[in-house]
Amino acid sequence: MGVVEKMKEIEQEMARTQKNKATEYHIGLLRAKLAKLRMQLLEPDKKNSKPGEGFDVMKSGNARVVLIGFPSVGKSTLLSTITETESATAAYEYTTLTAIPGVLEYEGARIQLLDLPGIIEGAAQGRGRGRQVVSVAKTADLVLMMLDATKPAQQRQLLEKELEDVGVRLNQQKPDVILKRKNGGGIVVTKAMGLTLTKIDEKMIRSILQGYKIHNCDIMMRQDITVDQFIDVVLGNRKYVPCLYVYNKIDRISMEEMDKLAHQPQSVVISAELRLNLDYLIERIWEDLDLHRIYTKKRGEHPDLSDPIVVRRGATIEHVCHGVHRALVDKFAYALVYGKSSKFPSLWKIVAGVLTLSVAVVAWLVSRDPEWQTDALLKALDYKLSDLGLDTLKYNFVLPKDIRLQLGNILSSSHNWFETLDFKIGRELAEAGAKPEHPVILLPGIISTGLESWTSKGHSAKYFRERLWAGNSMIKMVLFDKDRWVRHLKLDPKTGLDPSGVHVRAAKGLDAASYFAAGYWIWSKIIQNLAAVGYDINKIYLASYDWRLSMYNLEIRDHFYSELKSRFELNLAVTGKKTVFVSHSMGATVALYFFKWIEEEVGSEWIEKHVESLVSISGTWLGVPKAVAALFTGEMRDTVEVPRIIEYLLEHFFSSHERANLFRSWAGSSSLLIKGGDLVWGNEHGAPDDHANASVTQGNLLEYAARGNVSEDLDVTEASQSVQSRKFTTDATLPLILQHTPIEYQNMIATNYSFGFEKDAKQIQRNNKDPRKWTNPLEVQLPNAPSMKIYCIYGWGKSTERSYWMRAVDAKYSVDTDGMNFTDPLDNANSANQTVYFPQMEESRIDSRINFENGEPVVNSGCRMGEGDGTVALLSLGAMCVEGWKRKRYNPAGIEIITHEVKHEPDVLDIRGGPSTADHVDILGNAAVNEMILNVATGRGHLVKEHIGSPIREFADNIAWD
Repeated sequence: MGVVEKMKEIEQEMARTQKNKATEYHIGLLRAKLAKLRMQLLEPDKKNSKPGEGFDVMKSGNARVVLIGFPSVGKSTLLSTITETESATAAYEYTTLTAIPGVLEYEGARIQLLDLPGIIEGAAQGRGRGRQVVSVAKTADLVLMMLDATKPAQQRQLLEKELEDVGVRLNQQKPDVILKRKNGGGIVVTKAMGLTLTKIDEKMIRSILQGYKIHNCDIMMRQDITVDQFIDVVLGNRKYVPCLYVYNKIDRISMEEMDKLAHQPQSVVISAELRLNLDYLIERIWEDLDLHRIYTKKRGEHPDLSDPIVVRRGATIEHVCHGVHRALVDKFAYALVYGKSSKFPSLWKIVAGVLTLSVAVVAWLVSRDPEWQTDALLKALDYKLSDLGLDTLKYNFVLPKDIRLQLGNILSSSHNWFETLDFKIGRELAEAGAKPEHPVILLPGIISTGLESWTSKGHSAKYFRERLWAGNSMIKMVLFDKDRWVRHLKLDPKTGLDPSGVHVRAAKGLDAASYFAAGYWIWSKIIQNLAAVGYDINKIYLASYDWRLSMYNLEIRDHFYSELKSRFELNLAVTGKKTVFVSHSMGATVALYFFKWIEEEVGSEWIEKHVESLVSISGTWLGVPKAVAALFTGEMRDTVEVPRIIEYLLEHFFSSHERANLFRSWAGSSSLLIKGGDLVWGNEHGAPDDHANASVTQGNLLEYAARGNVSEDLDVTEASQSVQSRKFTTDATLPLILQHTPIEYQNMIATNYSFGFEKDAKQIQRNNKDPRKWTNPLEVQLPNAPSMKIYCIYGWGKSTERSYWMRAVDAKYSVDTDGMNFTDPLDNANSANQTVYFPQMEESRIDSRINFENGEPVVNSGCRMGEGDGTVALLSLGAMCVEGWKRKRYNPAGIEIITHEVKHEPDVLDIRGGPSTADHVDILGNAAVNEMILNVATGRGHLVKEHIGSPIREFADNIAWD
């Protein structure tokens, strides 16, 4: 009787045997015999074996991945698609003739892919080329099991059985059992402390060992394992390999079937022929191989990030030495290891050191004995800066003697300020007689208000009432559950509201926008100073709102304006006083919309009766160029002016394409698109805020330099003169964005916003009835409330994004993906049917390689910088305040406009700029701004005087108002 027949006989006996407690020993022994026969089947008969073609392929690269599947399932197509390797095939069922190697280069790694001939049923018993295929599969670091999506269950079951029969264990961990043979002493079984064996006992262990003629050995059981797992331990030649189940030909099944397959563990759905989802498959290959990049660095130099050494998890220093040079290990002395996987990580030592220094600084600042603490701080600095090993990173941190001697004097004033700043302004005004006069309503800007999850079903229930935006829980969710975080924050593109199954709402109360995260204040300084003059929760109201929503949907979903109206009315009813309305950033735009909504609902008399004044801090009246870049590309200066490695990591973790899609789903953010067109922001011939010596105009909001194959950094002169560039002014930019965004976004813009410049007084009056115009002060009037005052308070003197150098990735230009043709708004083409090739939206990037540090304007990483508060351009902050609202067509009631500019003069010793900062957000902690707000709130608004220090009047005069 042959081996195959014996195996069938045992399998039949196992099938006939009833499974219960009395037969488990018998079945266990049968399994041991069956496993032994299978191993005999795999070993070729040395006497009768014939020479034949093998599949021996030299292992190369950082890892080996094998493609296993039935014939004609698409393995060869996948290999040729992702590695550009052609498999030799024949015109019969078993198409691939031999093992074909290909190389996949990804994330700095070279991964060898082997396309093996198709396995047929019975391969484990020697049918077809089963033994040869398996011999190669056992050398794999990862198995890709290719399955036909039209018959997945059947193929998967058969392939798993064939691999199981030959000792390949897919997605299993090697049993934690040690078997050590010895010459005598019998069988000794030892269990780990506290371990209870429930699936096998010592009697079964001894019986199996006797079946394999093992009579002397020591066994250490560290895990509760099954009979089959113990047999694997005895045989000792099992291969434990991670496996990805790749379902091909998804274009031939329904969406429901595809979704079901995609949600199975360790599964990826693709179409190799149509190249669908291949990028995700490659990412999963990288993840499942558990590869890691290690960068080497010479002493005193930065790490070489261009040529990583790629190793598997568990690699040692010896592996790395071999990656550098095989002879290095013999001469190896020591290594400085950075990264969280090292036992004594220098990088985390640096982080820990920075935290220690931070604690020391804070302890010093709040100490009652600054002189003693200064000495302790100096010692901590000396100790930590030397301990961190920062000198190896090509930095030279030394505390010169003169700095040591003067450090206490330099910081003494800051120590006193830190101790009292939170309430200092309020206390001083209270001592001068200031007390609460008007109730105060605070209106935050975009992204300031915290957002909470109210989803109570499914996996999201664990985040119930947790902050998805603004808070430590947000950071945790972004890092560890990013996809769910994005899914909750992204709005439905059609309705502009929560998608199905998601329920997110704005946090309420003063805490909703006091801090963005622990230690990063927003409104808390103003609230604290208001409290210092006598305000409390009954007289301060923070009007938090879901800033993602369009202005219209704020009322439709959350009844925001109705609730705000009720709060104004309550304030008047309780105190008998009008309310001071304090807005920040986009809050000014929301306030303007609220005034028009009130006028439409109950008339402008209501505003005259309930609103004392509007204090706008850093108001985004005419929009923000930065928002154009963010909505167009997902980028801004913050994301491009970073080291290349950080840019790479950001792009890998949360790509610019993902960011742009998320931003565009937030209809509220589109209210920040710039308003007024070329009349306000200029054209190719010049802009109102261009300086006299400017070499490039800010009027070209977006400019593409036709760089060709140039990859090195350019300055602006090379970009504008040595190559022909393509320019887009403001009037051309919005159509460009809309032409390359989904139809849902185009509809949202068309139904919610308008960005024009209306000069006809009658049309402006008619616009008061059109909600689309209500966010644009150039198209609507201020309310008919002559006694109300508007205070425009904003910062200047900080470099601010104004326009951009752009590039198209790989210099590819194409028409819109919808196949539409467009006419060029700049070239005044003679033919209305002329096709214009725009850079595709998803391919456009800020050209961070263009810099002009000493020019006018300065260009930093592709961002042309102008005047402003670091976020909002000066034109937007002040043009309406100093000029626009002086005209009756925009301000028929003659509301008094007081403009007070604050120059940016940050304290270099304070990370937020200190009491004299004028940064867009940090200005909320500015001492002068806090004093002005308190003066208006306490009935002393006459003390707030107009103050202009920037060139805003000159800029505003250059706008063609009439």
